[in-house]
Amino acid sequence: MKHLTITFILIFLMPAAFAADSISGRAQVIDGDSLYVAARELRLAGIDAPEWKQVCTRDGKDWMAGQDARRAVASLVAGREIICEDTGERSYRRVVARCWLDGKELNATIVRLGWAFDNPKYSDGRYAPAEAEAREHGRGIHAGSCAKPWDWRRENR
Repeated sequence: MKHLTITFILIFLMPAAFAADSISGRAQVIDGDSLYVAARELRLAGIDAPEWKQVCTRDGKDWMAGQDARRAVASLVAGREIICEDTGERSYRRVVARCWLDGKELNATIVRLGWAFDNPKYSDGRYAPAEAEAREHGRGIHAGSCAKPWDWRRENR
């Protein structure tokens, strides 16, 4: 019986413990939801920031929200160590990851600050409360009108 228990642990439980690859270091921001960390390109899981060329409106004027999102995320992580967990998924050969900065989940922080949307197709609504908070306070992209990036991409490809 003892051997069966050990065999069960080795076969079924140990791989799960090692499935998540930890990636850490200083981040170089690509855009509002993508980073380079330790020479690996990461896509932040469950969130979607406006695209670089996506035009939104704020105060009745066109606004390049994706460019501001990139700058805001770059400012947030500038020179600081982040720790990311590979979810095991891939998006265009990029590692899909959840990251932490000073013990707080970076993905959620970016949404809470209003620089990305919760993408329920990939998040199961995990970031919906953070998005609702950002929207309620008019933060970032919620200070104006901005199409969801997945809708914008579909219409502009």
